[in-house]
Amino acid sequence: AKHLADYSGTRFEMIELNFRAGELAKDKASFFLAAEYLDESLDLLQGNATYLWESHYELCLKLYCAAAKVQSILGRHALCRNNLKTIYDKARCKEHKFEAHYIDMMN
Repeated sequence: AKHLADYSGTRFEMIELNFRAGELAKDKASFFLAAEYLDESLDLLQGNATYLWESHYELCLKLYCAAAKVQSILGRHALCRNNLKTIYDKARCKEHKFEAHYIDMMN
């Protein structure tokens, strides 16, 4: 499906859809499946990351927090730290870093 995501609108819709599927899987404690969906969203974000962080900040912040949390639960600490670093770098204010700090403490 990645090859179909040539346009930013389609790519964004796929990012959002995978994010929502990942959140649903996480809420059902299906963490491996959640990681797959969230990782797919993160993969699709690459290449347009700067634009999407600017234009869809809230979604990007939620996506990276969800991915970090799931990676932490699965014991994938290096991946979790990479996601947390992105949050620390991109977050617009201290309040938006709180969840990342909490995940970091639990990691």
